Amino acid sequence: MKYIRSRSSFLIFALAFSNAGCGTSEVANNSQPVSRQLFPPDAACVYPVHAPGKVFSKLGGGSWAATDPADPRSSFECSGSNSPVQIYIGEQSAVDVEYSLTGVEDGATMITLSYRAIGGPVPNESTYRNTFANLADVVSRHSLNNPLPELARRKLGNLKSYSQTGTDNTENFDVGQGFISLSRNMSADGKSITATVRFFSDVGFKLEQ
Repeated sequence: MKYIRSRSSFLIFALAFSNAGCGTSEVANNSQPVSRQLFPPDAACVYPVHAPGKVFSKLGGGSWAATDPADPRSSFECSGSNSPVQIYIGEQSAVDVEYSLTGVEDGATMITLSYRAIGGPVPNESTYRNTFANLADVVSRHSLNNPLPELARRKLGNLKSYSQTGTDNTENFDVGQGFISLSRNMSADGKSITATVRFFSDVGFKLEQ
């Protein structure tokens, strides 16, 4: 999937982490605007449908629209998308996966893919986490034209690499012309496991971290 370039100029990195933030066309220090690569929104809203099987066939979707139509500085998202979806439901436990985008009118700057196993222990939980990693690989191939880095996949699969809930262990991986941000957490009792993979359309956004 090819990138599209924004006809508006640089979107500050804060917008990339905001679901309803205010966009701007210039860097905060008033330097010259810089063009950034963007994900094509119509295609990106439905990347999960390319995953094998039917597990994620209903995840995502929607149409690219302003989060707050009344605000001219509003960010954009896949309005009406179906997220999260549950891929396991037990008597007291569940596993769900969430998919969302944020960006500007011309396209998406960030895709967020999240995994959450709660109320555990979840039977065969590692199987669901591997299915999530496969989905992350599909999204990576379609959004950044490259597979999910092998090291990122291994870290998703290795619970020993997960930090205690509330601890920031975010790691970045350069992929194509953008990058991936990975974070993983697990509660002390092991009953809550979360993982988040964020896909950024342009490596330039990392400079603002």
